[in-house]
Amino acid sequence: MKNSTTRHWLIATTLGTSIAFALALSAGRLVGRLSFREATLAGLSGSYGNIGWVPGWLWPCWAAKHIHPPVAIDNTLLFLQNAAAPTALFVLGETVALRPFGRAPWEVPAVVAVKLLVHPLVVFGLMLLMGPFPQPWAATAVLMASLSPALNDVIARQYDAWIEPASVAVLIGTFASVITLTPAM
Repeated sequence: MKNSTTRHWLIATTLGTSIAFALALSAGRLVGRLSFREATLAGLSGSYGNIGWVPGWLWPCWAAKHIHPPVAIDNTLLFLQNAAAPTALFVLGETVALRPFGRAPWEVPAVVAVKLLVHPLVVFGLMLLMGPFPQPWAATAVLMASLSPALNDVIARQYDAWIEPASVAVLIGTFASVITLTPAM
């Protein structure tokens, strides 16, 4: 692919994620009346997807160039790829088991809605606006935007802010993404 196509794709996906971040941060500030520090973590939950679920061959820069790593590296990556889902589920289970959840704060459903509904729609719109892109590129961008929130509760723990809501956002987002991710595939 041409360098300009790659550049436009990167701009569109980054802009889409930035818009989702700003919307989720705003939802945290307005709906949850969070401090800027807590709202920043809400923004992260509403914009950063769990890309560990995406196999390496879906990345457009590799697919477009038909780059195949050496067999030893490819087998190692395949092993890690196959271990990603069970490991993520284990960590998610650990998070849920060790943290008693109370009532979900009002901002959590808003943040999850931004991540699973608004983010993919914004990226889809940007793919149309800034394209045309090859179908695998556009599909990959929308798929990545449709992924559930990543394990942002780990970051929340590190900064000791918005810990329980971040865990709830990951939990609710993971279950809800079963419904919202399917159409994106």
